[in-house]
Order: sequence, then structure tokens, then C-alpha cells
Amino acid sequence: MDSKNQYEEVDRRFKEGLTIIVLNWPVIKLIVQNGWVGQNEERIRDDPEAKQLNLDSEFKSESQVVQDFIEDLFQYIIKYDCKPEDLEDWLLKEIEYRFYTLIEDNSEKEMTKAILSLFNELEDGKYTLYEEVKKMGALMKNVKVNGQCGNKDDDDSDEEGEDWEDSSVIGPNDKVEEELTEEELQKIAEEKAEEEKKKQIMEEDGFSVVSSKKKK
Repeated sequence: MDSKNQYEEVDRRFKEGLTIIVLNWPVIKLIVQNGWVGQNEERIRDDPEAKQLNLDSEFKSESQVVQDFIEDLFQYIIKYDCKPEDLEDWLLKEIEYRFYTLIEDNSEKEMTKAILSLFNELEDGKYTLYEEVKKMGALMKNVKVNGQCGNKDDDDSDEEGEDWEDSSVIGPNDKVEEELTEEELQKIAEEKAEEEKKKQIMEEDGFSVVSSKKKK
């Protein structure tokens, strides 16, 4: 295989794997599920490029807007020598600008690690992670994950962020329930109980605090 075909094959495999990773991201699932597309009115008013992006979005489905996001992410990575912190910032900025949504669970860090690991391995001619990502896509319907993010228009809700669980996606650190040990299951139960306790305290206090993770 000549160098040109080799680069094309790397790009093809990377885009395939990238698409699976992004579509498995609970933040993206929430965006599609809730229709958080083209809502950043403040940025649209001040930024002509954002205004055009929003106008384009009005004629597209949520899934098509997400596909455009994946394509732009793909182009950003293959054209620039991305450092992890740069990609984290890009994800935070674009999710906020395109979908008016704040990432509250630091999942952009895990996404960055997974995406760049896949890209670097493929460039080195290794396919182990690529095959694992493909298997992850095939197993999507069999496992559950939790995701958390907040839409800026949800000011009248009790919490700006919301927990979301969906059996159709998995994350890089999730395990199939049958594979968990008794000790791990006990730990999960304790963590859930602690989270529930915190939620009750926040509800009694009458407020919750959500801070943007966007770097300045």
C-alpha cells in the first residue's frame, strides 16, 4: 500500500471510530433527545458565523447537526497537531456554542483521551483500539451509562443539569453488569445512596450551583 492510500485508510478508520465514540457520548445523546440545536441566541446576535450556523441548523435534523459536528471535529484533528488541552477546549466551546449546552461531568477529558488514543494508534499502524471501538458500537444496546450536562435555557427547572440514563450507549470506563464483582456492585450502591442524599440536601436548601468548565 502506497503512502497516499495508507493515509486515506487511516482517515477512513479514524472517522468510523470517531463517529462511534461521539455518538456514544451521553452529552450528545442528551442534545439529540432534547432538541438542543440552534438555541444560542446571545452568540447568534453577536457572531455572524454563529448566526449562519443557526440558520443552517433550522433546516437540518438534530442528527444531521451532530453529523456536521463530527465532521468538523474530524477535520480539526487531522489538520492540526492537537494537544489534549486544545481538544478539550474545542469540545467545551463547540458544545456550548452549537448546542447552548454546558458539560458538567468533565467527560470532555475522557472523550479527548479516547479520541486521540484512537488517532495516534491508527497513525502508528495499530488497530487494537479501533477494533475495541467497533465492538463497543455493536454492544451499545446491552449496557447503561449515566450522563450529565446542562442546557442554558433550562432556568425554570429545579436543576440546571440532569442525570440521564440510557441503555443504548456505553462509555470507555463502563462495565457490563454481569462483569462487576460483588465489591464493585456494593461500591456503586453506596455511591448512588450518597448522590441521592446530596440531591435531597440541595432540594431542601432550594438551590444548586452549576459552573462552566470552559477555560479562559
